[in-house]
Amino acid sequence: MGNIYFRKEAEEWNQAFPVGNGFLGAMVFGNVAKERIQVNEDSVWSGGFSNRVNPDAGRYLEKIRECLFEGNVQEAEKLAEQSMYATSPNMRVYQPLGDIWIRFMDQEAERKLVRDESGLPYLKESAAEVEAYQRILNLEQAVGKIEYCVGRTKWNREFFASNPAKVAMYSICAESGEDINLEISATRKDNRSGRGVSFCDRILAEENQYIWLEGSSGGRKGIGFAMGVRVCSCGGRQYQMGSRIIVEKARKVLVCFTGRTTFRSAEPKQWCRELPVLGVRLSDLEE
Repeated sequence: MGNIYFRKEAEEWNQAFPVGNGFLGAMVFGNVAKERIQVNEDSVWSGGFSNRVNPDAGRYLEKIRECLFEGNVQEAEKLAEQSMYATSPNMRVYQPLGDIWIRFMDQEAERKLVRDESGLPYLKESAAEVEAYQRILNLEQAVGKIEYCVGRTKWNREFFASNPAKVAMYSICAESGEDINLEISATRKDNRSGRGVSFCDRILAEENQYIWLEGSSGGRKGIGFAMGVRVCSCGGRQYQMGSRIIVEKARKVLVCFTGRTTFRSAEPKQWCRELPVLGVRLSDLEE
């Protein structure tokens, strides 16, 4: 086993690099101007428990067999459709937990209003002039790296997921000590008009370092979920604004994130908050 290399940013989901720890996963796109990290937790499903078993299935099984043995396939098919098909037309489907966005404000060239394949408008950030860009996924260590140069500054990003710590991490630094200025936010699905329901009840920044995304997956007794993001920085200034965390003139930034649902814990947000890694000290980054 070795490495997977890309010389450009991921243009769509299949080109992003995956990391995971068994229950938590992330797809990292490697965008220079605005990084996207799509997060999933394997118990996020649409709705709550649903028993779709048709109660008449056993009662008509013998009759359907008799029709088949007699060669009356059409009657057997009709009875099977009426008595054996699920009573609810839709099964529960797997859903993503949320997206983490890291906007590198000094690495944007411009923002353009463009339209996607559906004709809906959105702002797209294009990166400043970048050289020597590469994304690397180490298949033996399960660690991803992003390296590139803007001007004379080489930027390094690294990401991985830990099973013992129950989190994933994304670090950012510049080799020449260049100031790091960025904005971190979270969303779930696409909240723009015509893109479907996100079932996200709130996104909240707390204590100038946390972002919490919470919601319920819809339907009666739908699964509740929470995604917790912790931002740590060395040097500079870090503060919250709305549901975002702003970092200015930092030397190094570490983003830790995790997720939980009511399928596993009664209080998903509390479970996330009590993880030791989400309480990491800023001084730990200096080591």
